[in-house]
Amino acid sequence: MKVEKQTYTIAEAAQILGIGRGTAYVLARNGELPGGRKLAGKLLVSKIELDAYLNPNKFKTVKE
Repeated sequence: MKVEKQTYTIAEAAQILGIGRGTAYVLARNGELPGGRKLAGKLLVSKIELDAYLNPNKFKTVKE
């Protein structure tokens, strides 16, 4: 069974965003990288949150 990856590394997120890896680390540490989290000592980026940030119309929320 193949499990789909749910996170990006900082380097992968930087490439997706078209920014440098160092800049992505700074943004993640400052809480400015969408979906950036520290997990088990590593900085990772939530695939769902980054995708939602990049495609806001695709991930609309329903307001009550």
